[in-house]
Amino acid sequence: CALPISGTNNQVWTTVGTAYAPSDLATGTYTWQVTALDSSGRPLGVSASRTFWVDADAPRVVKVSPGKMTPKSTLKVTFSEVVKGAGKKTVKLMKANSKGKYKLKVKAKIKVAKKGRQVLVDPKGRLKKGASYQIVFTTSRIKDRAGNKLVDATAAVPGL
Repeated sequence: CALPISGTNNQVWTTVGTAYAPSDLATGTYTWQVTALDSSGRPLGVSASRTFWVDADAPRVVKVSPGKMTPKSTLKVTFSEVVKGAGKKTVKLMKANSKGKYKLKVKAKIKVAKKGRQVLVDPKGRLKKGASYQIVFTTSRIKDRAGNKLVDATAAVPGL
């Protein structure tokens, strides 16, 4: 059978199988239909066309606010799209140690907002002026609706 897929990148596949799943499609809308071929390659019949959407873009952190931090600030992390899996087990606020390594976990309340488009990180204590902070994500567990994993493993926190 011949399987033309039109959309972002028009392609035609010929396969002897009854099922085919291309894995290299870019983000976009596609239309497909199947043409049955006889052993000589002549068309026997054509299916109705169908449309589907591919989301191949992984979510990213697009903003951490507020821009001007205070010791009592709640951090707002905004993602490029709605994500699932963000929460207290997958989002951590870390403080740099004396060597500049982010090894010290800061106790914080983590709340999902904007239906999964944002995460609020509310430190339980006051943030210290002059200290460096970073938000660390468990990227393997934070995904978009299509199952694409979060790209950014960390997000810088604006200085105090």
